[in-house]
Amino acid sequence: MPPSLGAKIVRGPDECIQAFTPLQFGIFTDEPAQCKIDIVPNTGSEEGVFDAMEYYFGDNFFAYNHTEQLSLPSPESLKNTLNGTDNPEIPTDGIYNFYVRCRDANGNFNVQEFVFQMCVDPSPDTTPPVIVDTSIVSGSYVSYGIDEVDVNFYVNEPADCRWDIESKDFDEMTNSMECSSEIYEINTRQLYTCSSTLTGIMDRQDNDYYVRCKDQPTRPDNERNVNVQSYEYVLKGSQPLDIIDLGPNETIFGSTGSVEVELYVETSNGAEEGKAICYFSNTGDEGSYVAMFETDSFEHRQLLQLTEGDYTYYYRCVDAGGNSAEDSVDFRVEVDEEPPQVTRAYRELDGLKVVTNEDARCVYGLNSCNYVFDEGLKMIYSNPLIKTSHYAEWDFGTTYYIKCRDDYGNEPAPSACSLIASASNVR
Repeated sequence: MPPSLGAKIVRGPDECIQAFTPLQFGIFTDEPAQCKIDIVPNTGSEEGVFDAMEYYFGDNFFAYNHTEQLSLPSPESLKNTLNGTDNPEIPTDGIYNFYVRCRDANGNFNVQEFVFQMCVDPSPDTTPPVIVDTSIVSGSYVSYGIDEVDVNFYVNEPADCRWDIESKDFDEMTNSMECSSEIYEINTRQLYTCSSTLTGIMDRQDNDYYVRCKDQPTRPDNERNVNVQSYEYVLKGSQPLDIIDLGPNETIFGSTGSVEVELYVETSNGAEEGKAICYFSNTGDEGSYVAMFETDSFEHRQLLQLTEGDYTYYYRCVDAGGNSAEDSVDFRVEVDEEPPQVTRAYRELDGLKVVTNEDARCVYGLNSCNYVFDEGLKMIYSNPLIKTSHYAEWDFGTTYYIKCRDDYGNEPAPSACSLIASASNVR
C-alpha cells in the first residue's frame, strides 16, 4: 500500500494495469482548489513545496472535481530506454507512487501528500499498436485543387507505421512514416506521433487510405506486434465554393439618424453544398473580418445600424474544406426625416383628391389639426397601386384637417396638418 494516505489503483482483483493504455482517475476536494501531481515525494510545509511539484492534476483551475489521465510505459520498454542508466526517479519495476497535493485560493495546502499507487503489468507486450487519433479527423474535406496533405497519426505506444491506398500487410505497404520511437517522445496527450504526407488526393470524391503499425521499434522483428487489420482513413475531395447572391445592392431608406441594414450572402457548391462560415468587413483589410451573426449555412445574414452615406462591404466565406470565396457590395443609406408634402389638392366629381410627393397614408379630422393620426378618418387610394393619390368624399360645408404619414413613420406634429382643405381653397 502507499506510504501515506492514499489509494491503490488496480485492474480487477489485485491486477496491474496494462502498459500504454489510457488510465483516468480523480479526486474530489471539500472546497475549490488547485491540485498538483508528481512522481517524486517532497516533504515540508512551506509554500514552495506545492509550487515545486512538477505537474498540475488535470488543469490549474480552482475546482472541486479534478481528473488526471496517464498512459504508462511497460517496465521492459523503460529498461530498454534507460539502457543501464541509473535513474532512481523512474521506477523500472513497474510500481509507481504518484504524490498529490491541493491548495485553496488562500494558499492553504495539505502538508501530507495523498498518494496513488499502481503497478504496470510486467508481462511481455502481446498487443499491437492502436491509432488513437489524427491531426485531421477522418472524413474531413480537403480544399479544391489540393492533392496532398500532411497528417499526424497519434499512436498509444512507440511504433513504426506505414500507409497505402489499399489494405495490405504491413511489410507490403509502400509509404513509410516518421514516427516517435522512444518512450520519452510522448506528446502532451501522452501519445506518440507518426507523421506523413498523404498524396494523390482527387477532387470531388472520397480518398481512402490504410495505415498499419508495428510496435517496439528497438526490439527484434520476431518480438514485435503488428496490426493485422488496417486503420481506415478518409479525406474528401471538394469543389470550389461560390457566392451566388449578396446584398444589399440598392439604396436603403430610413427615418431615423441610424438605419437598420441587413447584409446578406448566399453560398453554393464547395465542400458541403454551400455550407460555409461567412465574414464581413467595411475595409477589406486582413484582420478586419468579423463572422456574420447568422452563418454556418448556405444563407448568411448580419444586421447593422448605419447612418446616411455610401458604403462598401466586403464578404469572405470559407467552407469545411478550406475553400474560400470573396465578393463585395456597394449601397447607399438615405435618411428621410420629413413628413410627406401635399403637392396638389382638388375636387374631382364628388370627391376630394390629394396628391403627395411620396408614398404615404392620409387621414383627416373634422374639428382641428390636434388629433392622433391613428384616430383620423382614413382616405382611400384612387388606385391601390399608386400610393401618392388619396381620396375622400367631398362635403361642400366641411373643412378637412388632413395629415399624411410616409412609409417611415414621418408625419406632422401632433397639432399640425399636412393640409387644411375647404370650399374656400379647393376647386
